[in-house]
Amino acid sequence: MKLKKFKEKNPKKVGIILFTISCILLICGVILYRTFAIFQVDTTQNIINGSIEDPGDIYFAFYKDGNIQKEMPRREDGYILDEQESYCGVTGKNDNNITISVDENNKIHVSGVTTSRTKCNLYFRNHYYVKIGEENHSVSTSNNSLEITKEGNILLCNQGITASENNDTITLNDITQDSICKFYNTSIEALQNVDDTPNYMLFLADETMNSELSISSNKNLTVDLNGHTFNGNFKNYGNLKIISTKEQKGKINSIDTTCMEILDVATLFVSNVIAISNSKTVLYSEKNGGLIEVVDSDFISNATYGISSIFTGNQSSINIINSNINGPHAIGGNGGNIVIDNSTITGTIHNGITVNADFKGNITIKENSKITGNLSGIKFSGYGTVILDGSTKVSPVITGTTNKGIEGSKVLLEWNYGEIFGKVASDILSTSTVTRSGTTITTKDENGMKHSYLQ
Repeated sequence: MKLKKFKEKNPKKVGIILFTISCILLICGVILYRTFAIFQVDTTQNIINGSIEDPGDIYFAFYKDGNIQKEMPRREDGYILDEQESYCGVTGKNDNNITISVDENNKIHVSGVTTSRTKCNLYFRNHYYVKIGEENHSVSTSNNSLEITKEGNILLCNQGITASENNDTITLNDITQDSICKFYNTSIEALQNVDDTPNYMLFLADETMNSELSISSNKNLTVDLNGHTFNGNFKNYGNLKIISTKEQKGKINSIDTTCMEILDVATLFVSNVIAISNSKTVLYSEKNGGLIEVVDSDFISNATYGISSIFTGNQSSINIINSNINGPHAIGGNGGNIVIDNSTITGTIHNGITVNADFKGNITIKENSKITGNLSGIKFSGYGTVILDGSTKVSPVITGTTNKGIEGSKVLLEWNYGEIFGKVASDILSTSTVTRSGTTITTKDENGMKHSYLQ
């Protein structure tokens, strides 16, 4: 047997060792805990805000120039919604049934949402796209104009763009949203591509073929003849403007048809245009008529029989401003509201203005207007009112070359300023006339005519 050295155990020493080990473990634990605390991540996620109409459980992500933003980019800062890039869907997927738009007041409108937790990704840019043929042109929202090269006979643009020509350069103006412009060979071809936005058709050459342009009731079209000639006629059910932005007047040449026909309750505005026909220049085909305004233009009917250059409807409204209207009856038909302002109206065979039997006409003659008829200046076979208005400097003149200045038995004349000439004195002057306060009617014989005026 091997002898071993006996060692007596010391409890105090054992306690000290255990205590020391416990302290070491405690210190290691504290160090380990503090180590984890140092590397703890504490983040705050910003909620992306926008001015919206709350359509339900929807949340938004806004992107400007490809970068996510806390605030929605605003229109007054030049940013618009890119509707082609923007989309909505559950968990950010693209749901084609959901449509989204931002109005001019920076309000978001969403429709077609059927599921909660729908996310919309809205992308904003500071330029518009104008598509010319197959090419997209970028136009800054602060510029609103673009120059392009002339390529055809007719240019058609949508979305309210206007256009002008200078040599072979065309300037597009009033660009306020993504738009499309395209060149065509004929106006008929261009008309087939007019959409439901305000469209602008610019003539770049005379159109020698005979064309008929029919504008539907839901269309809004401006035809800029641009100093050129259009051979044909218009049938307007919608909102039609015919203008010429060149100093030279545009020309509508209709041989044996009406230049412009107004149907239903359509509206027609004509400026800086010459309309010539062997028939009527304007025809209201429906009794309800619509609105026509003619400015700085000449309407000439070369007919040799008793038609009206402008044929009126019984509820039509016609404003003639700084213009000339010629025809067998210059203006005639089924009455309506007629305002002649600083214009010349000449009835080459019959009367300057005629109101047919059984119809009512309200006629206002203003400023330096001249109404002349080969027979009477104004003739009412129907009934209504005539207002002669102007000033001490400029006032209208009504002339009936071979008959009366104003003819009619069922007419009220409100005579403020003006002169009336007739081969025969107008009966209305002594029966149904109200004159400006403090004046009386005086009639004198002058060069074989009865000249009536206020004194």
